[in-house]
Amino acid sequence: MRIEDWGLGIEDWGLRIEIKNGRVINPASDSDSRADLFLADGKVVSLGTRPGGFRADRTIDASG
Repeated sequence: MRIEDWGLGIEDWGLRIEIKNGRVINPASDSDSRADLFLADGKVVSLGTRPGGFRADRTIDASG
């Protein structure tokens, strides 16, 4: 589900964080990859692709 599907506008997103180049592990699909993660108000809003209109309040480089 995308944040746009929640019927929220950008002004309702709360604190927005972008984590760049993070390691994403999903045991359910046996995947282990690097991706960008986008959070708004403590919830994941997108993995890999920046949502339209998303501007991070804070960016974290997780490439190590």
